[in-house]
Amino acid sequence: AQLAAITQRVLVVVGERDAIRPEHTALIVDSLPRARLAVVAGAGHMIPVQAPDELAELVRDFIGSQQVAG
Repeated sequence: AQLAAITQRVLVVVGERDAIRPEHTALIVDSLPRARLAVVAGAGHMIPVQAPDELAELVRDFIGSQQVAG
C-alpha cells in the first residue's frame, strides 16, 4: 500500500541472476503505479560493480525520458 502512494516515476533495476526473486521484483514493480523495470543481462545483485556502464545508460535514458514526458 505504501508503494502505491508513490506518484513519481521509478526505475527498478535488477540483474538477470539477481538474488532477489523474480516474484518479489514483480510485486515491487506492480505495486508502483509508474514503475519501469529494467533487467540487466548476465548481472547479479551487484549491478553497479558488474555492469556500471549499462546501469549508467539505463539511468540516463530513464532521466531523459522523464524530462521529455514531464
